[in-house]
Amino acid sequence: MGWETRRGRLYYYRKRRIDGRVVSEYIGDGPYAHQMASPKRRPPRDDAFDELDQLIEANEGKIKTLVAAAYVAGGYHQHKGQWRIKRTPRS
Repeated sequence: MGWETRRGRLYYYRKRRIDGRVVSEYIGDGPYAHQMASPKRRPPRDDAFDELDQLIEANEGKIKTLVAAAYVAGGYHQHKGQWRIKRTPRS
């Protein structure tokens, strides 16, 4: 377990052994990662995550609509499932 430098930034990874192989699990670089890296960390409350998951699932359609609206407002369009910036026509 530990902090790793990737592309000049620090990220926290947790190492686990699965079927005899060591697998890196990405945790992040923000406050949650710092909490998980702390020796005095508390394990996350599963019920809080379950509530959050249920809330996200219940509002998934609304969230996708808001994200799509933000992309369109930023000048993007969707091409084969990917969001791409609109090209400006050449003169």
